[in-house]
Amino acid sequence: MTTTAASQFTRDDQPAGCMIATAVTQCAPNQARLRDLLTTRRTEAQAALVTRLRAGITSGDLPAEADIEATAAFYSALLRGMSLLARDGAPRERLLAIADIDLHAWPAPPQSGSIS
Repeated sequence: MTTTAASQFTRDDQPAGCMIATAVTQCAPNQARLRDLLTTRRTEAQAALVTRLRAGITSGDLPAEADIEATAAFYSALLRGMSLLARDGAPRERLLAIADIDLHAWPAPPQSGSIS
């Protein structure tokens, strides 16, 4: 997910970063409707991630005790931060290095055949 984001956020054929992640976090009162729309989109994206992570527990890709809400919030924050870095000019290689570090934060799947 973060490796794909690193590539998407640094494409040459579009503005850097993600518009939904970086646009209108602060705005004038007359832009509140736009701010609310983008806030809703970010909230929906995080909810979709929660749904996907729950499916990962069901399929055995994640341990049953994984904190799904915190994991989704972590990845939402990580992706938003990567988007801002890209917008500020960070090269793809820097974002890919961040994505590589992120792999160490991922909850380990249950050990198959382990004795409990």
